[in-house]
Amino acid sequence: MDIDPIAAIQQIIDGTSEGRGPPPYVAGLRLERMVFTAVERGKFTLEWVPEMHHCQYDGIVQGGVLNVVADTG
Repeated sequence: MDIDPIAAIQQIIDGTSEGRGPPPYVAGLRLERMVFTAVERGKFTLEWVPEMHHCQYDGIVQGGVLNVVADTG
């Protein structure tokens, strides 16, 4: 089954997503506060406020979280 990623992200922005959740490796990161604000071919914009479970002990966001967010787009 082919999925158009731009259409899928636009559905999330529009609130018309069919309820398909993110892949398990993304769902496990608990990125509920991530909001896509724009999408086009080769580019998307999102807003996200990291929570403490995304951070190292010193409060800096763990690099693996940022990589998963970047690779998922």
